[in-house]
Amino acid sequence: MVGFDNLSEFKSIVTYDHAPAEFKNGIRKGDNVMSADCLIMEVDNVDMNVPIGEFIQKFKQVEFYINTSRSHKKEKISGTRKCPPRDRYHVIFPLGRDVTKTEYELMSRKMIEKYEFFDHFGIVTGK
Repeated sequence: MVGFDNLSEFKSIVTYDHAPAEFKNGIRKGDNVMSADCLIMEVDNVDMNVPIGEFIQKFKQVEFYINTSRSHKKEKISGTRKCPPRDRYHVIFPLGRDVTKTEYELMSRKMIEKYEFFDHFGIVTGK
């Protein structure tokens, strides 16, 4: 897994990859997930609108990092619906330890159940 020591390194890393996992033989695929050290959740704001500032206030007691997605502030098509330009972003929650694929998926599901604005994308460690 790749770590970072400063904001510049963080920006460089999240520009290319959002897979929080270490993979067997380096092959990025769900079945190859060995462990993860952070939980990545996506807020696409298709069905709800949770701007970044509102998210920051809601989670101010928790350590996290945010990076905007490629569709941030752009109109988005979801099925047959057009979604207006909104904040679209990924939230990275450091876990403080490595977790198994099963633990990661359980944590993702619990976050999605508790906070409806998280997309189901977060369940897939290999994405």
